[in-house]
Amino acid sequence: MNSKIQSLLLGVGFLSLTVIYYALGWSHELSGAGGDNAGYLLAAQYFSPYQPASPILIEYSKQIIYPPLFPWILALAGGGESTLVAHLVVMTFLLLAVLVLYFWLRHESLSVWQSAAISLIFALMPTTYLLSLDIWTEDPYTFFSLLAILGVCLATRKDLPKWLWLAAFAVACATLIRTAALSILLAFWFFLAVRRPKNYLYLMAVSALPFVLWTIISASTQVGLSGYTHSWLKVYLTTPLLTILSHQLHTGSLALYYAWQFGWLGGSQPPVLVFVVTAFGAICLAGWLYRLRYLKFDAIYVAIYLAMVFAWPNPEPLRYFYVVTPVLLAQGFLLVVGLSQSGLRMGNPAMVQAVLAAILMLTLMPSFVINSRYFLQEVPPEISAGKHIAEWFDDNRKIAVFSAYFHARLISHLKEINALIPENECVYAIKPTLVTFYARRSSYGPPKIDVSDQEFWRGMEKCRYAYFLPFESPSYGGESFYPLSRLGQRAKIISMKKIEPNDNLPPVGMLAEIIK
Repeated sequence: MNSKIQSLLLGVGFLSLTVIYYALGWSHELSGAGGDNAGYLLAAQYFSPYQPASPILIEYSKQIIYPPLFPWILALAGGGESTLVAHLVVMTFLLLAVLVLYFWLRHESLSVWQSAAISLIFALMPTTYLLSLDIWTEDPYTFFSLLAILGVCLATRKDLPKWLWLAAFAVACATLIRTAALSILLAFWFFLAVRRPKNYLYLMAVSALPFVLWTIISASTQVGLSGYTHSWLKVYLTTPLLTILSHQLHTGSLALYYAWQFGWLGGSQPPVLVFVVTAFGAICLAGWLYRLRYLKFDAIYVAIYLAMVFAWPNPEPLRYFYVVTPVLLAQGFLLVVGLSQSGLRMGNPAMVQAVLAAILMLTLMPSFVINSRYFLQEVPPEISAGKHIAEWFDDNRKIAVFSAYFHARLISHLKEINALIPENECVYAIKPTLVTFYARRSSYGPPKIDVSDQEFWRGMEKCRYAYFLPFESPSYGGESFYPLSRLGQRAKIISMKKIEPNDNLPPVGMLAEIIK
């Protein structure tokens, strides 16, 4: 194919992806009722160079638990002032990650169409576009981790050691995006220790310095690595080692299988497609092990990352495994390409590779077409923001519509309660960042559900108000509307919002004044 036509097709394809993802992320509201979205945006508002921080933001800054790079990027881009901009920043990182994946595969000697096919497969996986709806760090982290892999690939395959500085920079940035980047930092150090390229000690120092500084800072506030280590030790020091390891291996394996299957098929489970993605998953694991045998940097990274995830007591399958999905995809396809070109009797190598890519692309099409229809569905204007939450793409349309209405009513209520809470007062809530973001009042988590009555009431002395949400939070125990039941008659409900005024469903939120 003529190189100009090839470049034109690639450009049109990438532009189409850009339009799809920017349309998907075009929302002026947070996606969902989780606290991380709001937390990152509040941090961005605090760091914003475009407006001074309010007293509420200054108070919130004492609670910031995230590594700082993502909020800084949001702040510089204007994400602190515009939720829409923040969504588009996330989508931009996703698109950049797709580009870096393509260039890595090209420098692994795959053809243009092979590299483009794998990158497109990753871009169209349900996990990819559903996780990108939230203002989370997964996509920025995926971009920097792939950039590190690309830098090492350029340095080793092209014999250009200077590209290791790109890798060191990317690793350093990754460690300031997510604490889980300890895995790619350790992988980079292991790679440098084995290869010992020129200036490898300086490369180690550059890649590790931000992480070391952040760890020192976070140690004083029990966040970051310090907070995760505390949570990890709390489980491992109270449970027999063999018991916890066998449990982790079992739950981690199931979580990985679930995340991989959902990543391809979404909520649908046609047996034939389940077989296809499971078989290709086995190929990807074989490709990873094959590259690990030769101590390839990307394989070392996946090994350390998976070990960390399997050891973590409370895995979130989709979020935790998503960031290594493009790497595993690449490793599986590299194995197939390598075998088909190795002289084994697999027929025409190009045909084998084309058939595999076509099968994988067709496997994605049912969920992609169905979810496209959901996104293009007409909805009442008051719940239009609900089309930008992951729950909207549930195959059970009653649940999807309910989720959209719940999302819209909750945001509306949180904005309304601003007028009911004096400026100098604060609010207890199991999602304090969500309350602070929309209600513009300082908010704090209530005492945990298992504390004594004395500790509970001591911990409830700071604020005069509490906001109750109709779902459970793992941080506070299995109880909806916590801590309403514990407050009892001392909670005077002053505002309540339901999905519909006369329905029999629980309210989406309740504000109470605490009678002292």
